[in-house]
Amino acid sequence: TFYLAEAFFHVSGVLALVVCGLYVSVNFSGCITPETQEQMHGVWELAVFMSNTVIFAFIGVGVANIAFTDFQELFEAEDLFNLCFMYIAVNVVRSIVVFVSFPMLKAKVGWRGSVLVAWGGLRGAVGLVLAFMVYRIPHVGRAQRRDFLVQTAGIVVGTLLINGFFTKNLAHYLRLDQVSDAKLIRYRSAIRIL
Repeated sequence: TFYLAEAFFHVSGVLALVVCGLYVSVNFSGCITPETQEQMHGVWELAVFMSNTVIFAFIGVGVANIAFTDFQELFEAEDLFNLCFMYIAVNVVRSIVVFVSFPMLKAKVGWRGSVLVAWGGLRGAVGLVLAFMVYRIPHVGRAQRRDFLVQTAGIVVGTLLINGFFTKNLAHYLRLDQVSDAKLIRYRSAIRIL
């Protein structure tokens, strides 16, 4: 789907995959038994983990290669200020989106979970791939390609280092790492049965 959309129809492959996934989810979800669905979930989790690992490795090598060959052009003094501003802006916008979506989220995750969702964000594999694709487009101006790559890579690194580092502390502060007494009793009961 991605390749067909990009190569033949000249539209976003990522959006084509999202639309295809939504279509399959709506029209074919009843065709799969719960047992098969559980097995598929495990397979897809592994596939996502492996894909993220490969993407981060390739993009990391690619960005490092660009950084070493075009270092003078790639990083400028104002980039650090722009990255700090963009990091704050991304977190504020993410928090606004979660706040606006809270009526839909409160039944599943509650206010504590929503705070953690706003803080956690995304790891950025898709953003890195898109930034790298834009960097490789020759008819986009070199300065715009550079800015796009630096900002995206910087936001992903900032999110991984800052948000990732403090997520465990935030989950503990929000008491999301504690198991309720009822769940603990059920877990112990299930272990005894096994």
